[in-house]
Amino acid sequence: MEVFRQKNVATRIVFPIVDADGDTVSAAAGLDSESTTWSDGANPGAFADLTNEATEIGTTGIYYLTLTAGEVNFDYIYVQVKTTTTGAKTQHILINTLFAPKADVNGRVDLGSWLGAAPNALVSSRVDASVGAMAASTLTAAAIATDAIAAAKIAAGAITAAKFAAGAIDAAAIANGAIDAATFAAGAIDAAAIAADAITAAKIAADVGAEIADAVWDEDIVAAHGTADTAGRCIRTLDAISDRTNNANLNGVLGVPDTAGVDLGEEIADEVWDEATAGHTTAGSFGEQVKTDIDTLIADADDIPTRLPTALVSGRMDASVGAMASGVLTAGAIAADAITAAKVADGAIDAATFASGAIDAAAFAQGAADKVWSSATRTLTALGTDILTAASVSSGAANKIADHALRRTFGNARGSADGDALEAGTGKKRSLLGLISKQINKWSKDSQGRFEFTQEDDATVFFRQTPTVDRAAKPIVGLE
Repeated sequence: MEVFRQKNVATRIVFPIVDADGDTVSAAAGLDSESTTWSDGANPGAFADLTNEATEIGTTGIYYLTLTAGEVNFDYIYVQVKTTTTGAKTQHILINTLFAPKADVNGRVDLGSWLGAAPNALVSSRVDASVGAMAASTLTAAAIATDAIAAAKIAAGAITAAKFAAGAIDAAAIANGAIDAATFAAGAIDAAAIAADAITAAKIAADVGAEIADAVWDEDIVAAHGTADTAGRCIRTLDAISDRTNNANLNGVLGVPDTAGVDLGEEIADEVWDEATAGHTTAGSFGEQVKTDIDTLIADADDIPTRLPTALVSGRMDASVGAMASGVLTAGAIAADAITAAKVADGAIDAATFASGAIDAAAFAQGAADKVWSSATRTLTALGTDILTAASVSSGAANKIADHALRRTFGNARGSADGDALEAGTGKKRSLLGLISKQINKWSKDSQGRFEFTQEDDATVFFRQTPTVDRAAKPIVGLE
């Protein structure tokens, strides 16, 4: 059988293994999967084992075989699956990648050519196509995007009176609110656009006049109509005068004092300052903003005492220092003797505390030196590396060390734990101490002909040396 697969993409093939009667064979033994490959126009090569072997799906006699990407990186792959089960037939599968459609992970097909020519690139993941025909009712209202048919899409003069059937645009054809101010371009409906006597009484519904009248008389003249020299502004002014004076000071508005001699301007000022703030809560109004700001100022002012210290310290505010600017703590800011021994923790000052060469002669005041020499005796327990140099030892000190070395007894030198360890039972013959033992201590010859050199007691063996004897020459010609 022949199957199609993508080149260089790992895949699985599924197939049955059958006997001579065409029945499937379950649990086929000795499965051996091989393949031969070739490119289009070339000859197949020799069969070679595949990476994987066929696996049965349950006990169905149906098997699957997994091929790696490298094993299908050819135009054609011929697979044969052999078995040692008696009567079972070898299965043969031809895998064709040359004419296999190419699909991505979403199953979309990649067409290498379209009727022999390369297709255009996709547009928004869709095929770039030329529409030659369209089925009936394909172009629906939902298919047309909002504002798709703009003025620029309609040729000048395209929509003429003849395009509309008689009575086509009636009241039912126009949705409520469909024709609003935004529907018309600026200046679209001018005097020239309306035919003489076009809007007749018959064109206006019976209740239109009543609605217009109601809208006029119900208009909020306080919120709008501030244009000077308009009827709305005049009515608004009269309303203001009526509201503020109750007609009692109308003469004052005209510049004539009332009978009590109170000027309207003064009364207005009194009304403003005596106005209750509870009446000005409309968001965004000037009165509400003033009230809110004043209430905030009063609340902040009431809170100030809680943020101030209860008392000054030496005329200064008692405060907790949360941060300190760089360079604030200067030498002048630290009082004399402020840093006492109790202020410095034990071990706080160690070698790492001092920079190299930080403590020189100039760093010591005379008083500091006096305190050193007046302190109780201290024991030096350790010295740093290379503290005692040749330049540090005077000639007198060197002579004293030499004299002690020359006068030191052999027993003291041998019994000391300092220096190199002595070899057990043999001493340290190749050392200065071994040389001295030969010169000053007793020595003798043992039964093996070796020389024995003793310790300072002239009895205990310090070390031995075996002589080299040459009887043809001198009796002894060397010592080991």
